[in-house]
Amino acid sequence: MKHITRNTNQFLNIVSGSADVDFVDNKMTVVVSEKDVVIEELVCNEFVEIIIELKKDASLDYIAIQSEAGVNISRTVEVAENAAMRWFDINFSNGQTKISTVTKLIGDGARGETYGLFFAS
Repeated sequence: MKHITRNTNQFLNIVSGSADVDFVDNKMTVVVSEKDVVIEELVCNEFVEIIIELKKDASLDYIAIQSEAGVNISRTVEVAENAAMRWFDINFSNGQTKISTVTKLIGDGARGETYGLFFAS
């Protein structure tokens, strides 16, 4: 679990090995890589608020389904046991097309519920 602190005392927990997050000049850069190859990089001006925080007692996976031009991309990441998970609304920059991302938890006790909904434009 990677802990990143921002000067506003807001913080973000990221599971290592799937996504890397850095804050430079108050911009958040998210780099998603697979087998050490960068497959996606998103630059955010800011994140607005915590949507939900939840704590599970068992190891879970989550899948982020990103819809753009009718194509769904599933991403699965292991979440450490007893990990606190926080989701944020994010404002994207660099003229990206509108993306809707739905994040779901799967695993024992998760029931496939949607815990976060992210919009970017």
